[in-house]
Amino acid sequence: MFKWPVFFLLFGCFCVSNPVWSQDSTQLLPLLTIRSARLEQTGFKRWQADSLPVLMPVSGAQRLSWESPLSVRITAPGTLATVSARGMGPTHTPVFWNGINLQSPMNGVVDVSLLPVWPEDQLELRSGGQSAALGSGAMGGAVLLDHPWQSKPGFSGNAGVQVGSFDQKNYQGKLAYQRNNWQISLRGNHQKATNDFPFRNTVQIGRPLVRQQNNALEKSDFQQFFQFQRHPKHTFRALFWQQYAFRAIPQPITASPKESWQKDRARRSILSWIYQPAPKTQIQTKIAWLDEWIAFRLSGDTDTSYAQTLLYNSELTQYLSEALTIKIGVQALQQWARADGYADSAKLYQQIRLAGFALAEWRVGTGKLSALVRQEWAQNQQAPFTWSLGGVFSLGPHTEIAFHGSRNFNMPTFNDRFWMVYGQTDLASERGYSTDVNWKNHWRYFSAEITAFHILIDDWILWQPGDDGVFRPGNLKKVASRGLELAFTSPFKLKNVYFRAKASYQLNRTTNVAVYNNATNSLEQQLLYVPIHGGAALFQAQYRRWMLSYTHQYTGKRYIQSDNSSALPAFQLGTFYTAWQVGTSKKTRLAFDFRIENCWNKAYSFLAYQPMPGRSFQGGLRFAW
Repeated sequence: MFKWPVFFLLFGCFCVSNPVWSQDSTQLLPLLTIRSARLEQTGFKRWQADSLPVLMPVSGAQRLSWESPLSVRITAPGTLATVSARGMGPTHTPVFWNGINLQSPMNGVVDVSLLPVWPEDQLELRSGGQSAALGSGAMGGAVLLDHPWQSKPGFSGNAGVQVGSFDQKNYQGKLAYQRNNWQISLRGNHQKATNDFPFRNTVQIGRPLVRQQNNALEKSDFQQFFQFQRHPKHTFRALFWQQYAFRAIPQPITASPKESWQKDRARRSILSWIYQPAPKTQIQTKIAWLDEWIAFRLSGDTDTSYAQTLLYNSELTQYLSEALTIKIGVQALQQWARADGYADSAKLYQQIRLAGFALAEWRVGTGKLSALVRQEWAQNQQAPFTWSLGGVFSLGPHTEIAFHGSRNFNMPTFNDRFWMVYGQTDLASERGYSTDVNWKNHWRYFSAEITAFHILIDDWILWQPGDDGVFRPGNLKKVASRGLELAFTSPFKLKNVYFRAKASYQLNRTTNVAVYNNATNSLEQQLLYVPIHGGAALFQAQYRRWMLSYTHQYTGKRYIQSDNSSALPAFQLGTFYTAWQVGTSKKTRLAFDFRIENCWNKAYSFLAYQPMPGRSFQGGLRFAW
């Protein structure tokens, strides 16, 4: 069953006469002269989480909801949370951990409430269709989470604790060591909370003040990063992440309380070899193994599911001249899944996917152009040929314009194809196009950015009840998303105080432009839970080792009926954060932080009948050496 990856590994070793360039690395090797930016990013709009430092690990759902242009859908604190870029569904916005796609092969979704974001991690959102670069699913955007490699020799580490409202407790520790040609980093995090916050039950007579029930959380993460440089030409890396989580799942306020919980266990491993035979040539070979198990209990019945992914990827990057860089690569993927809800609950369903891709980047005067093509082959399914073309050019000393266009696709998941009697093995892949135009202007104390985008997806897969009331998947509609994104930044200094102000706004019209099941009442209507208007603002001040920030988020109304006859109201949230750091010696330091979420104690919800907490507090300290 595992023979084909061995073939590709040997193929990668045999081809080691030319190179790879590590896309998940921020450390340059001694011989490296290839530009360190990801080549396939040309023309994309990017958002990076660099403006709100925190001392403790936070969930991806928290960090992305504070100020990013993503739409985050949180069921309840600590429970299922998904992200959606530019009005697309959660299956169209993959999340990558050090270059590995975390999307479940069963439902195509990443639960970002289980994604730990550490203070040193690099979190980035790249907007727009990216199937040619990243494969199936990347139609609205992609979230990239990377671990930076240590650059200072010797021992380092930290330990911290944070407590907060609703019995929140967060413990973390990290230990790292680097010597000569090798380094290792170990870090662990444990979180727990009861999340029994008070709220007004709006569906009961008198709107009584009650407490949330059955919303407890306990989660543990352990991560290990190892790098060994046997020779300047050879670098080996090993990454490992193990996670356990137990989450009680609250019922909607319209339902009677029921016993409901979910247990998650995941193990993720990555091995990579970076070989650089010459300063302008590099090869990277990467193997990844993902193992995930879920148990879900509702009203006395427990269902389990199990999924595995084995990935092989090999890339050659060649720096041909000052003007031209090329990259070619192959990828092989095998996935397995078993679930109590499948047609045969004892069978291990599987699929093999193969892909080949090539990219070229040209330097043209003050700008650059990139072109990328990709072809995938999938067992018992069709995968279309995809491409992308992007460019960025300077229009004077302060102005830059970028564009990007691509063809994209998303293949049906295992659940779509194999769920009991209702899965449809003949579903077509979702397919479509994405275009972006971006304008930036930079001055000394101010910068502005405007982006216009358009995304079209045909054969959108939707689970919908038939005449018998049973939900089945089908290629039921064509969806168009178009809109504008504005962003403004203003850093400045007054005496010894550094200030930074940021503001952003998103206008997003995502509608059904065609339906294939006679559901005409949803034609030209906004998609469910996609806000037309959204925005965020941040103000930050730093004086020596003290920092204060305030973020404000606006989410417009979201429709909860396909004919747009009913909607959740718009809401605004404020988050206050402050941190202070003191040096206890030349090599140690102590830091304190304090955070208030939902400062103005607003009642809101991301999903209908699923309340979220009012004002809450968190405070902690961390000792580092």
